Amino acid sequence: MVGSGVAMPVEINDILHVLAHELRTPVGIAHGYVRLLLEDRLPDGSERRRALEQTQKALSRLTELSHEATALASHYEQDRNGHQEVSTNELSQQLASADYDFPVSVEMSDLSKGVVRTLDRDALVQALVAVVRATARELRGEECSVSMRGDLTTFDLLAGPSQQIAALASGPESADSGPLILERGGLGLALVHAAVVLDAHGAQRWALKASRQTAGIRFPLQEFRS
Repeated sequence: MVGSGVAMPVEINDILHVLAHELRTPVGIAHGYVRLLLEDRLPDGSERRRALEQTQKALSRLTELSHEATALASHYEQDRNGHQEVSTNELSQQLASADYDFPVSVEMSDLSKGVVRTLDRDALVQALVAVVRATARELRGEECSVSMRGDLTTFDLLAGPSQQIAALASGPESADSGPLILERGGLGLALVHAAVVLDAHGAQRWALKASRQTAGIRFPLQEFRS
């Protein structure tokens, strides 16, 4: 499956589809509980309190989606003439120090002194963290191994079960590799934002047989300038 790691750019309809999917659940929950309260169909005090708590939770989710949508919109509003550079070592250190909700171990080896050219280093780090978080979530408690390595021209981030990292390292051209699909619902807009940011950096993204339990990201590097 040669070139399977080269993802098509994220289209606006992909973003709108995921946003609609993510809005549907909290809006439906809030609407349902408010209707029950207005129709006085929850006579028990504990039931009314639970209805209010669930409504508040749904509204908080809508607030999170609003923030994610704002961050995504900001990406398209950036000055495309401005460039920053972030070293592979800095990327690795920030990924290693990030907070994860599931077991994650980070291994850094064979890193070059190359840099990734970026418009927004914070967005780049957040995109990589989002991919690791999503991969770890799919492993359902099994530790997610993260390996980062580089040569003079590319930097790879590999995430998944430890026993699959070696196969994942074969790269997007491997016969066992398939596209890593990030434009999907269930995790808010974080993965869609990650896809947009990664594609803007010319990154390749792949997985073993398109599994959500593995993720490979490859960046082209620039020469390090001290």
